Amino acid sequence: MIILHGHGPGGGLPETCLPAMKSEILLQMAGVAYRKAEIGLAGAPVLEVCGQALGGDALVRAFLERVHGVDFDEGLDARARAEAWMIERMAEDHLRPAAEAGEIGREALVLAVRSLGALAEVLEDSPYLFGRRPCAADAAVFPVLARLMSPAANPALRRRAEGFGPLVAYVDRLMARFFPDFPWLVETVAAA
Repeated sequence: MIILHGHGPGGGLPETCLPAMKSEILLQMAGVAYRKAEIGLAGAPVLEVCGQALGGDALVRAFLERVHGVDFDEGLDARARAEAWMIERMAEDHLRPAAEAGEIGREALVLAVRSLGALAEVLEDSPYLFGRRPCAADAAVFPVLARLMSPAANPALRRRAEGFGPLVAYVDRLMARFFPDFPWLVETVAAA
């Protein structure tokens, strides 16, 4: 049995630890059975497999690809795989720190809004970033956008994120798919 250790729900999200949320989405996308356990450790997520700990969402992805033979970017050509990787890195290395910051400076806000606009442009009217099915980039981008649209987000950045209709619809759609029992509506979250 695989156990995913996370922080649990809070701040308007089904999981407060964004790497744990990404890991949970990857597990669901892989169709691998798991159990979730809530811990308060700063090092979450930890995937526990047969009593062995595996830390970090990048290692979770590598584990699922190697051990379970999952290709999270199946159907994408070499160029789309490269673009998906760049989007994943932008989400995790740029937008995730902005999403998790309590205060955000003017320059960081301008850069984050530009990244949000780029994501909205890539998404256009597709259900997922690269078409009709989610890929690894969706698992990375969705938790960050959900955090940006949650009550725990910086208010200025949250207003900007909610200004991109395609991104709001995307978060609503992925929340319904991956966390269907979690009560999420951006309108409700925005009013909180």
